Amino acid sequence: MVIDSPSQVVVPPEQPYSPELAFQPSDMPEQHKLPTVLGTRDLTVLMLLIVLFVANNDGVQFGGPAAFVYWVLGLLTFLVPCAFVTRWLALRYPGQGAPYLWATRILGQRWSFFSAFCAWLPGVLAVVSAVQSGLIFIQYLVPTWFTTPLQQGIAIVFILIVPTAIACLPLRWVKRILLALATLYVSVFLLLGFAGVWWLSVGRPAATMLTSPQMWLPNQGNFAVYGVVILAYLGVDIPLFMGGELRGGTPGARRATAFVWWGSAIAFIAYMMGTFGIMVIVPSFASKGMGANILAIQMVFGATVGKVTAIVLAVSEVALTIAYILMFSRLLVVVAQDRRLPISLAKVNRYGVPAFSIVIQGFIVAIVAVLSLILLPALFGSVIRPDDLALAIYNVLQAGTTVIAVCTIVQLFWFVLWLLYRRRNRIELPSRQRLTLLVMSLVGSGASLIGIWATVSSSWLPTFIPNSNWAILVLGITIISFLVGLVASELPRVHALLREQKFLNDREVTLRSQLQEGYDQQQVLVLELATVRLEDFVGRYGGEEFAVILTETDVLSANQTAQRLLIALNSQPFNWEMEETQAVVPIAVSGSIGVAIYQLHGITREELIECADQAMYQAKKGGRNRVCIADVEPTPSKEIILPDELREAGDQNVREIVGMQALTAAAAARDGGTLVHAYRLAEFAVATARKLGQSEEDLHLMRLGAILHDIGKIGIPDTILYKPGPLTEEEWVVMRTHSVIGRQILEEIGGVFQQLATIIVAHHERWDGTGYPNQLVGEAIPVHARILTVVDAFDAMTSRRVYREPLSALQARAELLRCSGNQFDSQVVEAFLQVLDEQGNAGVPGPLIEALPPELTTEAK
Repeated sequence: MVIDSPSQVVVPPEQPYSPELAFQPSDMPEQHKLPTVLGTRDLTVLMLLIVLFVANNDGVQFGGPAAFVYWVLGLLTFLVPCAFVTRWLALRYPGQGAPYLWATRILGQRWSFFSAFCAWLPGVLAVVSAVQSGLIFIQYLVPTWFTTPLQQGIAIVFILIVPTAIACLPLRWVKRILLALATLYVSVFLLLGFAGVWWLSVGRPAATMLTSPQMWLPNQGNFAVYGVVILAYLGVDIPLFMGGELRGGTPGARRATAFVWWGSAIAFIAYMMGTFGIMVIVPSFASKGMGANILAIQMVFGATVGKVTAIVLAVSEVALTIAYILMFSRLLVVVAQDRRLPISLAKVNRYGVPAFSIVIQGFIVAIVAVLSLILLPALFGSVIRPDDLALAIYNVLQAGTTVIAVCTIVQLFWFVLWLLYRRRNRIELPSRQRLTLLVMSLVGSGASLIGIWATVSSSWLPTFIPNSNWAILVLGITIISFLVGLVASELPRVHALLREQKFLNDREVTLRSQLQEGYDQQQVLVLELATVRLEDFVGRYGGEEFAVILTETDVLSANQTAQRLLIALNSQPFNWEMEETQAVVPIAVSGSIGVAIYQLHGITREELIECADQAMYQAKKGGRNRVCIADVEPTPSKEIILPDELREAGDQNVREIVGMQALTAAAAARDGGTLVHAYRLAEFAVATARKLGQSEEDLHLMRLGAILHDIGKIGIPDTILYKPGPLTEEEWVVMRTHSVIGRQILEEIGGVFQQLATIIVAHHERWDGTGYPNQLVGEAIPVHARILTVVDAFDAMTSRRVYREPLSALQARAELLRCSGNQFDSQVVEAFLQVLDEQGNAGVPGPLIEALPPELTTEAK
């Protein structure tokens, strides 16, 4: 309760940070918002730059014609499942930072940071690899350049400046640059295919025999090609790191997910054509390096075109580097927005670019390049030849991060399996879609494991590192990386908990000093006012404001206490002595009082103070010297309602009137749609209860219960209550508490609301005992709650949701009959269907619209 005199200064209390609350894009301050400028074409370009790697054209040549079979097999067993599952998850959980977001929504915050770390780490070495590939194409033009690891390391650091600077440009410019460079890049793959066709069309023999059926068959000798293909198809999900920058809102984001199919189709065709061109034109002894791509074009179109191709490929590797830095830096942004990395990483400049996170990403890549290619070879150069050591370090790190990258893809498949088959709150899907997801996830997981096995079991440097030592090194790097990710995932949480504990300790010290001061003055205030009890608390809230905390008090008692306070204030005028005449002039003292009730208007100190404060201002605007309950319009009369007058009306009736006014007003202020839904249910529920022979008193109780059945939703967070899509398991756990919250609110009011509380808490119980919160069975569920369950289910099925269309009345009736006897009481279902038949309308009855409160009539219609 807040009591006002003319002026006030309110300082909002500081909010402690909670590590369990994800930072939503809608909550971002302006300095953290990213522009929404991307579409399907842009994500397709990003996917091609990630998935297409020209070295894979020559990397599969040792398999001969069977390589084409493996490309198709990889498409069906890995690329298509990846694309299907990625799109399904993106449609279900749209937003920025796909793996982090999905892990947060499905498994919770503790797993999400580890997931983001594992997705981010491969991007660091991928940039080093892309720049090194660019150096190889430059060496084709100038063979004497970048011949040692030291030169390569220095070159990589300096070359990184260019793509990092380009990535810091506004995204609408960067996406156009990437489109142009990606077009040139893909054209090289297509040119290789056309070169192969031309080579055969002019009668030249294929460098590799294509006519032998035996050469096309997969076997143990060429099975390693399948592992290379799996690794080549990695990266379908990476463009969704920027999923929060899609234009067109939710519909635009849904349309943009089609990029997985466009990108998969183009990547498959490009790899087939690139592989074909090299296999047909280049002899096997010369087809094992990236230079084979240029050599094939040079042998058909001449040296000039070959040099142009080398330049295009070198520039294309810069485009790959830009794409990698751009997308992987977005993971830093989204984790920082969630307060799990320094918030400075989430800030954007005036062009909407998170330049700091981009620079940090480039800086980390430069450090890795210096360590692996310069410092470590220099330190151990006396033991192992620096060139060999640099090559070994780079390849082992690359293999280890490749294994981690494949593990992140396996994680996506396991996300789907977890959603399909977890014990509680598993998602309901059509059987065909469920089967498709199951098959895709299992096949994709199997293919991913083969890719991991191929990477670990076969040394990339067999002449330098044998297979057994290779497996130990790669697995060691992988395990160390996972451990680092697990430790790093705990540090932000521990840091946040320590911050919160410090905040709570500091606040407790402040509160203790404030309480001591309040206790010293409380006895005097109690004696002066003589209207509050000793166990209540009275204190100064502001310069001319006071707060009264009443314990064990309902709405009616709080209202009566407030009225008595006004009477006490009005009955004791302030005597002002005029200086000139020494005459004493009595000045009447008035007050405006706002009342807020725990749980009804909030459960935290801040929420209750805000509601009481708003009610106090409402009392002032309504003419002063009156009492206002939060969310309840003040009565037109300016006269004080005395406690005796309230008692003349009957305590129970007053309690019910004041309680219903407060509850319905609070529900309308929280969510007008929920209150319209409640009034819509009331007439159906009352008619059904009448069919079942309930008394007039029970019918009245039924109507009140229908109107207030979802009152507990005022305690559900907005992010869950207004979410434009299906809820996650964690969100459903919170949502299911609304019936318990409703019971607690009603029990606090007392009177008839005590009876309503037993109905409200049970309106999600099921006849067969599988409901919540108490798993009541059969007639142990109050009959009013059984009626609400049926009527509420029918209304939900026939109402439109943002994630599904409404069922027809006939479909909803059929569903009620199907679930009768297990989910619903069969007698209640029968009575309700009779009511529908008599009214002849599955929608809102005409008289019910007229019965709605005026402020809801327009919305209901």
